[in-house]
Amino acid sequence: MNELELYSDRVLAQRSRSGSATYPVLAALLAGTTSAGFSWFFLFFLIWLYRYWLCNQFLQGLKQKTRRTWKLHFSLSLLANVFAWLVMTMMIGKAHILETAVFTAGLAAGGSNSLSSDRKLCQGFLSLMLLPFALYSLNLNLHNVAAASALYWVALMRQVNVNYEFLQSAIQDNLNLREQAQELQSARHLAEENARRAVAADQAKGAFLTTISHEIRTPLNGVIGMTGVLLDTPLRPEQREFAQTIRKSGEALLLLLNDILDFSKLEADKVELEMVPFEVRQVSLDVLDLVSVSAQERGLGLHFDCPADMPVSLVGDPGRFRQVLLNLLTNAIKFTERGSVSVRLEHATLPEGSAQVRCSVHDTGCGIAQEARGKLFRPFTQADNSTTRQYGGTGLGLAICQKLVAAMGGEITLDSILGEGTTFSFTARFGLGEVTTSPAQDPASLKLAPRAGRILVVEDNRVNQQVAVRVLEKAGYTCDVAANGVEALKALENLPYDCVLMDCQMPVLDGYQATRRLRASGGINAQVLVVAATAGVTTEERKLCQEAGMDDFIAKPIQAAKLLELLQNRMPEVSEARLPEPANRSDLVEEAQKLAEQVEQMVAAGQTGGVAEILGELERVHQKLQTSFAA
Repeated sequence: MNELELYSDRVLAQRSRSGSATYPVLAALLAGTTSAGFSWFFLFFLIWLYRYWLCNQFLQGLKQKTRRTWKLHFSLSLLANVFAWLVMTMMIGKAHILETAVFTAGLAAGGSNSLSSDRKLCQGFLSLMLLPFALYSLNLNLHNVAAASALYWVALMRQVNVNYEFLQSAIQDNLNLREQAQELQSARHLAEENARRAVAADQAKGAFLTTISHEIRTPLNGVIGMTGVLLDTPLRPEQREFAQTIRKSGEALLLLLNDILDFSKLEADKVELEMVPFEVRQVSLDVLDLVSVSAQERGLGLHFDCPADMPVSLVGDPGRFRQVLLNLLTNAIKFTERGSVSVRLEHATLPEGSAQVRCSVHDTGCGIAQEARGKLFRPFTQADNSTTRQYGGTGLGLAICQKLVAAMGGEITLDSILGEGTTFSFTARFGLGEVTTSPAQDPASLKLAPRAGRILVVEDNRVNQQVAVRVLEKAGYTCDVAANGVEALKALENLPYDCVLMDCQMPVLDGYQATRRLRASGGINAQVLVVAATAGVTTEERKLCQEAGMDDFIAKPIQAAKLLELLQNRMPEVSEARLPEPANRSDLVEEAQKLAEQVEQMVAAGQTGGVAEILGELERVHQKLQTSFAA
């Protein structure tokens, strides 16, 4: 049984469930209140109950095999109804032939309507209902009644075909609509499932990148930081060359990691642009200053052209503008053997109160072949496979630039002549800012000015502890070390600190929870400056730091100049009365011995309750000793 037949039988059951209830009523009217009349009423009432039960059984749901049996039982109940009616009319209808004819015609019309979803069953019902009655009327010499019954049968038979075709068409349309609705529902569920999977995959990707970033940046911080410490010591020329090579290799790896993270964010549309006032001319000059050493080493000239009417203050993301320009300048210098590299700025004021800046970077290098230009902006692709071996690089730079420029409301274009040079141009839209003046400040003074104060370095990695302590103590700060959040909170209970350099991901208690507990403690350091120092560099990581109550953020690998500048700007001036005396190494050794003896005595006495706290204190003393030897 196909779906159309099943739906047709369902319509049949719905329409026929109460249709046969007319028979006992008409039988009572025709037979009267005699005993025979009550008998006929009771018989038709039983037939109606049986058919009502059959229809309910079908509508409540039946198995495939049971449906075939149901159709047989339904047909038999219909046959019993018709046969009983014919017998009754022949027995008592002679005296009431006109009423019998009207009742029979009415039952035939009602049946043709309720049974129209099954054409053969309906035609059989009409034939059994009207043709025997027509013959019975003819036998009584009621020719007019017989002729009317025959004509009525012909008319109803023709109407059955019309009703059947219309009903089948309506059922088919209904089935098609239901199928389309189911398809749409399935498509919606599939789209929702795909969306959930995409969100889950995006979250998994973000978690993976965050973890990988942290795990790579943590040792990188040690490599780059310790190399910087090493370069600050007296070295032979050969040793200095080796140390510089190590540092450059670490910085190259860091650049690759940053490119991958940037590209991942741009692919997921998760890069948020800053909207701060800046001077585009000064930003461009800063970038030129960064690459000037590389240009001089290759014997290249650097030129800069900026119109005098360039707006002094624009509102946008100077960091992203600097990133795009630095990438284009680095490429230009890398692929230019002789000649020069020039930067030109242009601008146009837009009617909606913004400005469009056009920046062009031209070089006199080897140029780019026409057939290679189409794949320049593809990720992990360069103009020629040989460039990967000759010049290095991941092929991500231009792909990142293209997406960053698009995010800034512009586009990047390329014009190149093979053997003569290349010009990369990009546009960006910025708001117009107000011109403000501030007293000039020597950047070097921020990094070199001696400062004083006590800083708690909270870091679980020993190498990173040594790097941070060495950089800070060289700048004039006094440092204590804690290996996790629990040790940090204990240290912050006893001594006043001017700053806490807090790693975020640590065992026992991480930096987020430690900062929350510190802020809620109400102790002497509840409002101390907390700077997050972590290998996580995503926007989500920064938001977590802010939500935890941290005041600032510095990414690993920590650059000494940036860290000292941040402390110079954020830390309050420290009076000499608060300056702690430097820890004496002999005092630390003596303190460690006392703590070790105390632990031995407690273990011997079976008092293990406070051993963990004393061991934690002993670990802090050992870290201080290690730091003093490293210094």
